[in-house]
Amino acid sequence: LIYGACQAWLGNGRTNYTGISLTNLQNAGYLPSTLINPWGGTYTVSANATNNIRVDIQTTQIPNQNIHNEIASALGSILQASSYTSSNKTSTFTF
Repeated sequence: LIYGACQAWLGNGRTNYTGISLTNLQNAGYLPSTLINPWGGTYTVSANATNNIRVDIQTTQIPNQNIHNEIASALGSILQASSYTSSNKTSTFTF
């Protein structure tokens, strides 16, 4: 859902992800106004700091590290992220 919204953001005449955020995706109608992580964590979306033609989707604060690891592993393989890092219950997927 979030990845698709990011692609829609870029496909709407933009050439990079500058200015993208979860709030801006919601305000533009690409995501529902309420987006809840069922495992208790939060999501963030931002342009990649070193390359704004890439986007970072991050999951944070999932209370159980084992659940966090399972989610991160599943998302990384499903979305075929170009880069993935995980530490201390925070995962970042870069596309």
